[in-house]
This record gives sequence, structure tokens and C-alpha cells, in this order.
Amino acid sequence: YKSKLRRRRILAVGQMLSRILRKRSKFGHRSSNSRTISIAQPETKSYKSKLRRLKEKKQYKPQQDMEERYLNIDHEPLGKELNVSWSFVKYDIRPTGLSYRNLHTRHLTMLSEAVADENKALHNNVVGGDDHAYHVAENNGIDFHLNVNAHPITNRNYKIIQWFMGEHMSDASQNFMNDGALGSDLNHETPIRAMTNDATTSLLLKKTLYKVPSSIENFNHEIVLWHAPTLQFEEGKYGLKSKSFTLINLLSGKVALETLDGDVLNKMSEESQKTMEGRERTLVFIAGSNSQKIINDSVKTVADYHHMKKGNCPTNANTYVYENGSVLVFDPQGLLSSVNKNLFSRETVISPDGLYRSVAVIENDENVEKQRGDIVEGSTTYQDIGLYNNDYVAPLPKAVVVVGKGKTNKLTKNNSADISEYLNTPKLEQSPGQHKALYEQYLSGIPAYNLEVSGKNQEEISNTLQQALK
Repeated sequence: YKSKLRRRRILAVGQMLSRILRKRSKFGHRSSNSRTISIAQPETKSYKSKLRRLKEKKQYKPQQDMEERYLNIDHEPLGKELNVSWSFVKYDIRPTGLSYRNLHTRHLTMLSEAVADENKALHNNVVGGDDHAYHVAENNGIDFHLNVNAHPITNRNYKIIQWFMGEHMSDASQNFMNDGALGSDLNHETPIRAMTNDATTSLLLKKTLYKVPSSIENFNHEIVLWHAPTLQFEEGKYGLKSKSFTLINLLSGKVALETLDGDVLNKMSEESQKTMEGRERTLVFIAGSNSQKIINDSVKTVADYHHMKKGNCPTNANTYVYENGSVLVFDPQGLLSSVNKNLFSRETVISPDGLYRSVAVIENDENVEKQRGDIVEGSTTYQDIGLYNNDYVAPLPKAVVVVGKGKTNKLTKNNSADISEYLNTPKLEQSPGQHKALYEQYLSGIPAYNLEVSGKNQEEISNTLQQALK
């Protein structure tokens, strides 16, 4: 019975092959759905030669040997790039979900949990942050001065908090890395790497930082920032005085070298050890809240410190640039709009080379015209200034103007005015009085004016400001 069944199967296969061969001529066949005639390849008995021709026809590229030391994997999907994931691992974050670096605005808008309006602006619902407090790590090897009430954290508690931050962010479904720079001047920029598991915060950081044309492997940075909005500790635990906190660690290279394990230290060359010893790092941990105001204030705190560290003076003044010079404008009541063709920057930094922007983001009121990617939180709208290249520098100011409310737009000279009272003293300095000394160094002897503003006509206000340059 089995032999008969086998013969029947062989006969059926033979008949099927015969029907197929009848339809094909010796030199070609005509397609039933086309008027073209395709030429059949001559039959061959060699399977290897047929496979070789197929590889040559498709320009076949053989797979890389899996036993090689370095393996290149092409077509990595967005969020699963190996070099990005490994970069997170360097900071004790082992991503179990997706990991992104410098993600574009449209994607961040889609991933954000904030509510979008008809203009695609995001309205952030703040969770936590009412009891936010600053903390500073001790025994870091660097002298500094704080102008806010900050609580000290011991080295042991600092390491515990760092471990919890890494474990918490490792379990997140998505992590974002923003690489950029603080400062729009190439000669005075401060590179920073910021990591968060909140898409809205990553969008704010994208608006804040200036672009740096560097690969992830070659990006050398002075500041590292972690943000975990949903991580909270009990008040008083590990030295923390609030559930929402910003923890800053100004770490010298010498102290960082002493904290390394013996095996790691032995593997480092003497040249690498000397390089690390002379290098300082600023480590920032933000946790307990998704408030964009807290993120913005924390970034500005470390930005001001590094600007002054380079010998520059950060201010809360606006800069207006004209053909015949620039004017530094203090607007304590917020009477001037950001919609002005002569406005160069807010949060201006003064350097020996000129004026540059500290950050790219600007804060407007909630009534400003909104667009895609703007972040609205309370009465503040965070927008980007539209220029991210870090090569924008304005000339040093020829006049300093203080804006106040009046009946008409009027500019009057007032050399006796003490402009320093309008300065916002940074939270973090290298030494007491450093900021005021820098201000006097750069702006002493420059003419001062008072500007009375009566309305919202920005063109008229801009023309009145220009009179200070005559």
C-alpha cells in the first residue's frame, strides 16, 4: 500500500511539472498580463552557480561575521540606537524602554503628556513642586557661595540619591537626552548633557540649549543634569528637606579621581588621570515635580555660575541692537514685548568680546500668540527665540536704560541712577559679591537713562530707545 501511494505522489508531481514546462518555450514565454516577452535563463544543474548569479544580480552584500570584535547593525529604529543606550549607562541609567537623543519638536509634542490646544501649544499640568528646595553636596573640593537657603547633603546621602535616580530612570518607558550648550557665543559656551524621562521637559531643554555639532561619542560637557519628575522621597530622608528638590554637586577632578574604584584607576593611564584631575564637573539632580519653572530656574542657576566662572557677567536685562550700537535695557515691570525686530536677547551675558544670550528660551505672558511646541504653564509661555546657532554676539552696550511706566514715551538721562539694584543676583557664585564686581567692571562709566513707556507700540518704543545712542 505504501509503495502504491508513493508512486501516485511521484506521478502527480511529474504531471504538474509537465504542465509547467509545456507553458514555457525553449527560449522564452509570453506573460498573460503583459505584451512583453521575458527571456528564460538557461537551465543548469548546479545549485551553487545559480545562487552565485542571484547574489550578483541583487548586488548581494554578505553579512558581517558575528564573531568579529566590532559589530555594525544597520537600520536601527528610532529609540533603540545602541550608542544612545550605552551613553545612558555611563550615568547609571540602564534603559529598559526607548531612549532618544535630541529628538525633534514634532515627536516630543506627540510624546508629551501635556494637553495641546488648537495652536499645538502644550499646557502643562504641574504636579508637585510647592515645597521645592535647593540642596548642595558637601566635600566636593570646590569653593562656592550660595545666595539662597540651600541645605547641605553628605557624600554618603548624595551617592544614595544618585543610585535611586538611576534606578528610577532605568525603569521608565522612555528616556530623553538633550546635548547642547549654554551661551550663544562659541568662545564662552558651556556644554551640557541633560537627561529626563519627561517629554515636556525634554522639549523645554530643546528650546533652552544651543545646538552643538558634535556626535554623541565626542561630546565633551561640563554639566550633567538628571530629571525624574515622579521620584519623591519622604521629607527628612537622606538629608532632603522637601519632596521636590534640586541637588547640585560642584565636583572637582581631584575628588572625582579619589572616588574611583582601584581596578578602574589602575587601568587608566597617567595622562588620563592628569586630564581628569584638572577637570571640573557640575552634577544636577532635579526630582519630585514636572514644573517647567523649576527646570528653567535650575538650569539658569548653573548657567549663571559657569558664565561668571569664565569671567562674564550674567544679567536679567534685554539687549536691543541698532546699526549704530546696542542698548542694555532693564525692564523690571515687564512692560516691553518680545515682538520687536531690534530685540537681540533676554537674559543677556556681558563678556569682553560683547553681549551674548545665556539661553535660547524666552518667557512671555499667557496672552502672547502661540505656535507649535510652545509650553504654557500658569501665566507663563515658554517660547524659543528662533535662533539656535551658538555664534550670535552683539557689540558692548553704549547705554543702559531702565524702563518704567509713564504718560508718554520719554527718554531722560540719569547718570546718578544705581542700576545694580535692578540686577537679579545669581543663586550660586564662586565667592560673595562676585556678580556685583563683574557688573561694575563692565558697565561702570556707561551713560544711564530712564525710559517712560505709555503704550504697547513697539516700533515707537524702539525708536525712543535708539535716542540713547545719539
